[in-house]
Amino acid sequence: MRAFVSALFLVFCANAAVGFEGVPLLLWGSSQGKALSPPALNSLASGHMLSENLPNTQYTVVFVGDKLSPEALNECGEKNCFPYLENVEQKTYFANVENPIGLLATIGHERKTEWVDAGSKVTPEAGKITFVTLTPGDFSTQDAEIAQTVKDIEFAGFKNSVFIYTAKHNEVAEDNIVNRRIKREVTNKQDEPTEEPIIFFRDNETYIISYTEISYVAAGAAGPVVLNFTSAAVSRLNDTETGIALDLMGEGPKLSFHIISEHGRWWVERLLYEEKEYYLNTYIGTHIGFSFACTPTSIFFSQEEVSPNQFNKLQITRLQLEPRFTTDNTEPFVGFSDPWDCVGFVSPGILGGLFVTILLLVILAAGLSWIMEIRTMDRFDDVKGKTITINVNE
Repeated sequence: MRAFVSALFLVFCANAAVGFEGVPLLLWGSSQGKALSPPALNSLASGHMLSENLPNTQYTVVFVGDKLSPEALNECGEKNCFPYLENVEQKTYFANVENPIGLLATIGHERKTEWVDAGSKVTPEAGKITFVTLTPGDFSTQDAEIAQTVKDIEFAGFKNSVFIYTAKHNEVAEDNIVNRRIKREVTNKQDEPTEEPIIFFRDNETYIISYTEISYVAAGAAGPVVLNFTSAAVSRLNDTETGIALDLMGEGPKLSFHIISEHGRWWVERLLYEEKEYYLNTYIGTHIGFSFACTPTSIFFSQEEVSPNQFNKLQITRLQLEPRFTTDNTEPFVGFSDPWDCVGFVSPGILGGLFVTILLLVILAAGLSWIMEIRTMDRFDDVKGKTITINVNE
C-alpha cells in the first residue's frame, strides 16, 4: 500500500512540475513490468512507447473512465479506492498522456477495434483492441468493473492480453477551466456538454468510418433502438473496381453502405438494413481524397411502407466516412482526410436573410431617389414689390 501511494505521489509531483494537462495511463498485462522514465511524457514519446508495448499478437483492453488525474489517484491511494489495481504487481505508469483514446485508436497497422460498456461480454482476439466504457464518477465501481472484466478474460483461457486504464479528461485541468470561466462570467454560467464516445472502425487500406450512434425506429414504435455494431467488413460490388459494400455487423442484422466511385468522386448509392433499402435523405459523398462528415443526426426512411404513411427509420449521428478504391502507391489510413461537411456554407436561413436585406436596400434606394427628385420653387412674390410674371416658356 505504501509503495502504491509513494508511486502515485511521484506521479503527482512530476505532473505539477511539468504542467501538462494530459491524463494518467496505467499499463499492465502478460509482458509488462518495465519501468519508464521520465514519468511525464508528451504524446509523441507516449505513442512510441505504447506501440512497443502493444504488439499485434496480443489482445488489448482499454478501460476508459470519464475523468482522471494524478491528484485524484493520489487521494484515492490513501482512501483505498483501487483495491484490485493496488494488487497488480507489474504495471507501468504514464503520468501524462495527451489524448490517449485517440492515440490508442491509431496504434497498429491491422487492428480491429470495438466499444462496449462495462459488464458487456468481450471476445478476446489477437491484435484486437476493445474499449470498455466504465461507470462515471466512482473510482471504486470502476476498479470493480476492471477486476470483473479481467477475470472474465482469464476465465475464457486467453492469457496473452494487455490491459490499460485511462480516461478522456483531466479532472483537475477541467476544474481549473471552469474556475477561470466563473471569474470571467459571473452570470449566465452554462455547463459544458458531455462528449459522447465515438465508435470507430477501419481497414488500413479500404475504409475508415466513425459515428456516435446509429438507432432504428420501427413504424409505430415508442422510441428508437440503439444498434450495437461490433465489427465491419468490405467486399466488391459485382466484382468491379468502382464499387464496394461496407457492412457494419453486430448481434442483429447488418447495415450495408454500397459505395460507388466514378470521375474523381465517390458516393453512397444504396443504404440497406435488414436487406431493405432506405432513402438517402442526406447525400453521402464527396471528392476522392476527402472524407464525408455530418455532425447533425441524419434520418433515412425505408422505401417500403410498413403501414399507410408509416415508415421505418434509421438515425445516424456524427457520421464520418472515407472509402478507398485502390491501394496502389498509397499509405495506410492513420486518420480521416480533410472533411467535406454535409452542412453547406449557405443555409436556407442565410439565403432568406440575404433576400430580405436586398429587398430592403432596393426600397431604401427607391425612396432616396424619389426624395432627391423633389423640386421647390426658386421665385417668390414680394408683397411690397412688383408682381412676378412667369412666362409659359419658363
